[in-house]
Amino acid sequence: MIFGLDMETVDVTLLGTRLLILLFFAGNATLPGDYIYEDWNGDGTIDDMDKYPIATTTNASAANFQDKKNYPLMNFGLTLSAQWKGFDVSMTFQGSAMSYVSYGEQLSAPLQFDGNALDMFLDRWRPVDPKQDPYDPSCQWISGYYSYGGTTPDQNSEFAIQKGTYLRLKTAEIGYTLPKHWLAPVGVKSLRVYMNGYNLFTLTGVKGVDPERPTELYGYMYPLNRTYNFGASITF
Repeated sequence: MIFGLDMETVDVTLLGTRLLILLFFAGNATLPGDYIYEDWNGDGTIDDMDKYPIATTTNASAANFQDKKNYPLMNFGLTLSAQWKGFDVSMTFQGSAMSYVSYGEQLSAPLQFDGNALDMFLDRWRPVDPKQDPYDPSCQWISGYYSYGGTTPDQNSEFAIQKGTYLRLKTAEIGYTLPKHWLAPVGVKSLRVYMNGYNLFTLTGVKGVDPERPTELYGYMYPLNRTYNFGASITF
């Protein structure tokens, strides 16, 4: 069980809800879009007493979520196939539920270790004029999902931990077997042509990483390839 802070980016009109977007400067350390946390127990102080269960894990002894082997508690799959007048089609779906993805290191603070960053980080709060001093009270802002400056969300907050549920079309294949009387004149017993694909699409709320491979190092995993094949099976 993970104890964390309740966070999310919300519209500025929802003042008083879980995560607020600050529109007024409270000093040079604060900018529009920075993260603040809910005073969950209402005692006027943000501390460990505001943490409560927000996620589950299969290795609760680790110090933080990034070190936990977060394998899903539920896996499922579905295989469909059909044939009609020489045509055949098959599809395999797979997915999982009751798991969580942790956004740490490269997924929470990009450009670490002189590395690159995912384009999803372009959706961030930023000044309309990139040359203007962001701490100037007259600075106009474009809203986004991520904060503008160097602040990062707490690694055990709802902003940094997301539900890892997904459904993926893992494989699909369509084929056609030519009638035997077409093939007999050329000495061929059977001929089937087909087209298939792997990792064709995924339905998930997870951003930037592959929910199929739970690990503490999501930000360093090479993504799965989407593959298409064309071929034929011939029997003489």
